[in-house]
Amino acid sequence: MTRDDILIELHSNKYKPKGDLEGLPMEIIAIMLFEQVNQGNPLDVSVFESDRNSGSPNGGFTHRVTYLGNEFWKTVLDPAMGDDGIHAFYDEYNRTLNVYQYFVDKIIRNDIEFTGEIESFPTPVVAMMMAEQWNQGKPTNIEVFFKDSEADKTIGGFDWVVSPEGEEFWERVIGNKDFDFFFETYPQTKFDTTKKSISVKDFMKDNKSNLQALERRSKEVFDLTVELLTQLQLLEDRKKQAKVEPKAKPKAKSKAKPKAKKEEPKNKTTTPKPKKEKSKPKEVVIEDIDFDDDDLDFGKGGTTIDLQDLDF
Repeated sequence: MTRDDILIELHSNKYKPKGDLEGLPMEIIAIMLFEQVNQGNPLDVSVFESDRNSGSPNGGFTHRVTYLGNEFWKTVLDPAMGDDGIHAFYDEYNRTLNVYQYFVDKIIRNDIEFTGEIESFPTPVVAMMMAEQWNQGKPTNIEVFFKDSEADKTIGGFDWVVSPEGEEFWERVIGNKDFDFFFETYPQTKFDTTKKSISVKDFMKDNKSNLQALERRSKEVFDLTVELLTQLQLLEDRKKQAKVEPKAKPKAKSKAKPKAKKEEPKNKTTTPKPKKEKSKPKEVVIEDIDFDDDDLDFGKGGTTIDLQDLDF
């Protein structure tokens, strides 16, 4: 289990630091749990909630046998060090982008629109703000930033000074809206933030190598995946049809009716009056042909299915 795996598990379980862990960022707690497992103990956050310095014999991990050693953990976990202890941690560990990516996906998947004070903010910036909001033990609530983009921890946001980037970084990014500076610091987060859906065909094309690897690894799982993608493709096709078909009905109706109206007066004026001695033309006078409106309305009757009522 990696540090990122542990972070995602903590987030999935909506974990909030308590006891002796209160005030520590989630990223520090994740490393502590990683070391706990690495030294042969089961993952158990309650061990550190009782005592953040719990050693391996007590179910935690022994500081001196870690890669960074005893002095590092003494500095990070000493309550007397305060913010300096958190900064010492981030001097050695960079921010993990795993949780950040989770919030990027959540924003795009739920098509969240930014309003209020963050209306002009790029998606990656907001995702990082939400990631740090959660990292500092607060429930993720984007509406906090709608009201106040500089919201600190006391009102549900996050404290700039104890974040991995520090106060000066967020002052430029949030305070001055210097988004270019954000992307200079995190160039890997720059992407097309246009909120657009991806088709099943595009997904399969982009993940061709992954699907081939899955087929080699597990034919059964591969077949189930292909079956799911096939069903999604059918739903996608039906959804497209549902958008097109309602437009087709009024279009056919509007074209057919004016045509019938134009033919009657045209033939009335251009058809010569039949001579009295001839009766044949009288039998084909257009006025005697009845064009029913329903006959020209291709949107009525038949077996056409109205797909607007289908729930996708």
